[in-house]
Amino acid sequence: MSDHNPEPQKMIEELEQHLHNQEIANTLKLSKKNIGTAIFISILFPIVGYIYTGRWKAFGITFSSFVAVFTLCILAQGNRLTEKFQDDLTTSGAVIFSIIAPIDNASAIKRAREKIEQFKK
Repeated sequence: MSDHNPEPQKMIEELEQHLHNQEIANTLKLSKKNIGTAIFISILFPIVGYIYTGRWKAFGITFSSFVAVFTLCILAQGNRLTEKFQDDLTTSGAVIFSIIAPIDNASAIKRAREKIEQFKK
């Protein structure tokens, strides 16, 4: 008689299948988003663009990157930090974020649509 219990293995396989199905469902949901709407919203309000696409991890990575660059710029200025520099840095960051967010969200929708087409084949 074997000491191997098939129940844990079966549970792991079911969990993996559930996670795979959830990934497909999220991809399908994203693929149905309107690229034009995502771009428009992301240009005006980048955070809302990420909310629209439901891409919290991507938002976290993008936003964290900007915070890190912003912090490094401020630290590099040291004692020379002026209010004008802070204003310029904030404005530049907002403009860059408003450019990257629409591209990122539109690309994600496009990739999701391509994945769904692959699933259909």
